[in-house]
Amino acid sequence: MSPRLNLTAHELAGVVGAAAAAANAGLWPLLAQEAHSEAQLASSTSVDPLALSRVLGVLVAAGIVERDPLGRVKLAGHLADECAATPGGSAALIRLFAGTPGFLRHAERSGHMDGDGQTRASAYAPTVGGLGRLFGSAAEQLARELPVVDEILDVGAGSGIWSLSMAQVSDHTQVTGLDLPKVLDVFRGNAEKYGLYQRTRVLACDYHELELSPAAYDRIVLANVLHLESAAAARQLILRVVPALKAGGQIVVVDVFDSGADAALGHAVYQLHLAMRTQSGFAHARREIESWLESAGSCTTEFFPLEGYVRGLGALCANYR
Repeated sequence: MSPRLNLTAHELAGVVGAAAAAANAGLWPLLAQEAHSEAQLASSTSVDPLALSRVLGVLVAAGIVERDPLGRVKLAGHLADECAATPGGSAALIRLFAGTPGFLRHAERSGHMDGDGQTRASAYAPTVGGLGRLFGSAAEQLARELPVVDEILDVGAGSGIWSLSMAQVSDHTQVTGLDLPKVLDVFRGNAEKYGLYQRTRVLACDYHELELSPAAYDRIVLANVLHLESAAAARQLILRVVPALKAGGQIVVVDVFDSGADAALGHAVYQLHLAMRTQSGFAHARREIESWLESAGSCTTEFFPLEGYVRGLGALCANYR
């Protein structure tokens, strides 16, 4: 069953109106940075003080904004932390979802994260470092859950946060990061930062064009990759990488799934996010991905829910015989 927000229709309309007004007035970046008095906010944004007080009253009551003992207001703690970790901060999130009306009416998109190699490289190179920080704790959690292996291939590695975290819990694991040349600069930098540079290699190419040696890796990581592809392309990618596994190898798919406690809303918002930044991106259903993994060979699957800034984040692991 989908989650039910515990709001009356009147309250829902008020919260939506107050949040939209705060975005329009430029309040969110200010609220995300530090606590301000209402007078400071009114002066900074040139809004009506009484109207500001009433808008903030709604946001405080909804738990979106909090008020300190001095009466100053700030984005609620967990929201402020997540905004700080998000590439571009709260301003980038507001810009993204502010485009929802244009997307709804005219299918206007704010990005092309699933374009050709050049387009993807230009879109991801400036952001993968921030994404790595955003998923850091979840990557560490997953690394503790999985057994240590010798050779990992990280397909669409980005920052490398998932595979490098797996290597950090071992004294010998080797990681090969596969991504576009511009993006691999971030992967190399993180490998050096984590003291793993000597245990990493890179393959600079588009993963749609990869040619991998058979039976070369113990684990292949597909982290936040499949949701950039149509169902047909995502399935084909899995079919292409499985032969590169050694006997008894493992595929690890990290994504935002539609299963798990309180995952429905997070998954739905993530679907909207993807639709506004890609032409065909989609957070595929867990059961659908399981069927693709099973069609690639005889395997058993295991699911690990992960704590992250998006509810529904998890790792689906396929262990091949």
